[in-house]
Amino acid sequence: MQINLITGISGSGKSVALRAFEDAGYDCVDNLPVTLLENLITTLENEKSERVAVAIDARRGQSIAELPQILENLRRNHQVRVVFLNADTNTLIQRFSETRRRHPLSGKTQQTQAATLIEAIDKELKVNPRNVQLQFVRARFNIEMGNIPAAKNALLEITQQFPELPEPYNNLAVLEAQTGNLEEAKDYLELALKVQPSFATAHENLGDVYTRLAARAYGKALSIDRKQIQNRRKMKLAEDILKPVN
Repeated sequence: MQINLITGISGSGKSVALRAFEDAGYDCVDNLPVTLLENLITTLENEKSERVAVAIDARRGQSIAELPQILENLRRNHQVRVVFLNADTNTLIQRFSETRRRHPLSGKTQQTQAATLIEAIDKELKVNPRNVQLQFVRARFNIEMGNIPAAKNALLEITQQFPELPEPYNNLAVLEAQTGNLEEAKDYLELALKVQPSFATAHENLGDVYTRLAARAYGKALSIDRKQIQNRRKMKLAEDILKPVN
């Protein structure tokens, strides 16, 4: 049997993906508890089902830690594919603000469950250590939980295993820029562009970093000599460039 397990960050489009599988003729089950997965597959197998797609919610708490072992058991007799859906933070914020819903992993209890999910991801990575999608998901969950050091470590691991990918360098640059480490951010963006010179997002982010560095330098010059009108104008211009466009 072909088994497609759909999971990922809340708000990334699991329901949309499941509907696509349903349209393609798959038997589909949404929001299934992890502990019922093997029973479901046995039932569908008895009914001669050949293709199934199952959506698993990250909020399943402690039971999510059982998922790697369950997948290992299923892979002995079936074709199993795990589909991890991701989305950038701005997209997630927009989706949940439009619906006036809190993100499901925003509370303390949900953060504990997300930590359990990261543990499950780590177990899966021990089986398949070069699953780069899983590594990105782990980094994203750590960012959402506010564990920035762990997120940086996860992204650095990706750069070591996949030095040809520009995205982790860009993500590291964003994290450094958010904490005011502009020189480090610049270095990471230059690495991203060295890997992929046509990476438009990195070019834009590098422009922002250079602009912030310029504003910082003009401000420093102005603090030394308050009579430097040109520096004040230049600093204001740099700050205006960085303002979000409404």
